[in-house]
Amino acid sequence: MKTKNKRNLINIILSIILLIASSYVYIAKGYEIKYLISIILAFGLVAINIFLATKNVGFKNISFENADERDLYIAMKSAQSTLKFINDICLVFVFSFLILYGVTNNFIFMVMGLTLFALIVIMFITLLITQSYYEKNY
Repeated sequence: MKTKNKRNLINIILSIILLIASSYVYIAKGYEIKYLISIILAFGLVAINIFLATKNVGFKNISFENADERDLYIAMKSAQSTLKFINDICLVFVFSFLILYGVTNNFIFMVMGLTLFALIVIMFITLLITQSYYEKNY
């Protein structure tokens, strides 16, 4: 098996670690159906990653070859709109959880609000990094 991409090799290694961990939990914690389902899903993930690693052409290259400028523009605009929509939803939930924390003094609302706020910050930083990368390289 020859891999075409280092990222696929890392995905294979991580999915095999997940499979081993799922198997260990299945044996150590008892033979329950939820642990068996996790083994089956992890095995499927290993199989998919091995299949994708051995392919010559990735899905991204196939879709870019068959797409014209309008399709690429629509994909770009839909991805941008989705990111903006998810960002707005997270922001609404952040304010909701922080208001609930102020009303109830229940610490779980503070944790949930700050976690979503951290997600918004991570998305913003990722957006800045990817935009600067694509401005320099394309």
